[in-house]
Amino acid sequence: MHKYILQTERCYLRELAPLDAANCFLLNQHPEILEFTNDPPFDSEETARKFLNSYDAYIKTGIGRWAVELKTDNSFIGWCGLKYHHTTNDIDIGYRLLPKYWGKGLATETAKGCCDFGMKVLGLKRIYACIHENNLKSLRVAEKLSMQYEKTVIDENKRWKHFVFPIK
Repeated sequence: MHKYILQTERCYLRELAPLDAANCFLLNQHPEILEFTNDPPFDSEETARKFLNSYDAYIKTGIGRWAVELKTDNSFIGWCGLKYHHTTNDIDIGYRLLPKYWGKGLATETAKGCCDFGMKVLGLKRIYACIHENNLKSLRVAEKLSMQYEKTVIDENKRWKHFVFPIK
């Protein structure tokens, strides 16, 4: 049984589980998705399953990346969620959707749902997004969320723009 965390107008968000290994493997095979991350793709479905089996963010921090399912048919379309960074004591919003779901407002919808959940339900004071400077689609999501530009950081010779979700 899946543990659902929240819902948006068109999506359910739930904890990722080892049963999502095939979908996560496929998600991380798209070069367009990985182009603006520092993450390597999973080399197999089994590697994705091992990752999901050891994914302990929900237990350690109470938050994490959550599977996104369409309400219409419960199909897996990617993930979206909050991630705690212990080195900076900060929380980011991140998402990855399969390319066929791009341009439909789903990244914005689910990211807003996660940020609202973080602020209103969990009482978070700050959520940021770290976006590669050339990732125009994600920069547009930050704009639609009314996120405020904070700074640019260089990591692994890449320039990342940090935006902060507005506190209301």
